[in-house]
Amino acid sequence: MTPQKSVVESEKKSYKFLGGKKKVFYLLIFFAIVLYPLESQAQKKMYPLGERLHRSVPPPGAKTHRLVPGERFRAGWFKRFLFGNGYRKLWTTPLEVPVLYPDSVGGGLIPIRPGGFGQTVSLHFKGNDGRRYVFRSLDKDPSKRLMEEFKDTFVEEVIQDLVSAQLPGGALVVDPLLEATHILHAKHKLVVLPDDSALGEFRSVFAGLVGT
Repeated sequence: MTPQKSVVESEKKSYKFLGGKKKVFYLLIFFAIVLYPLESQAQKKMYPLGERLHRSVPPPGAKTHRLVPGERFRAGWFKRFLFGNGYRKLWTTPLEVPVLYPDSVGGGLIPIRPGGFGQTVSLHFKGNDGRRYVFRSLDKDPSKRLMEEFKDTFVEEVIQDLVSAQLPGGALVVDPLLEATHILHAKHKLVVLPDDSALGEFRSVFAGLVGT
């Protein structure tokens, strides 16, 4: 009788333990629904929904510009608990970045067209030296691949925040590796675009964006 009683008590304890874990899970879901939007709402005052890519416009004539590449990825403890730290520390570290004036490269750059099929926003240039140049944003916009019914919703906010899990400036890390292995590749440089008339019709979209 004693062994059977012991087994029953053990099963009861296991059930209580699992039941406790289930309660914790539901509690986390509740807080995710209630608290996350509150924290996001506070951030909306600084970064309105729809202003998807963080930008920092350099002062006129500046050669370099101090900026934070991913200011929108600053997060409180609860958001970090739910979605992790990722590379938030790198995204929110201030950097001194060279300002890329289109007329200072390749004999003068002429913007041709925007690009970026997935999450990246890019701008293609034609240089007067006969070469083609491409600017690719450091920050990403996954909403371009998001279904319309999820845009401007809580779902989009979460997906936008998950960009913080990507390594910013990954191309800068890969360049030396490709050099060491003698693989032909495009060389990258971290820059910020100015509010410059040379950007033409793309000025309002790309002014202040940081990228490679």
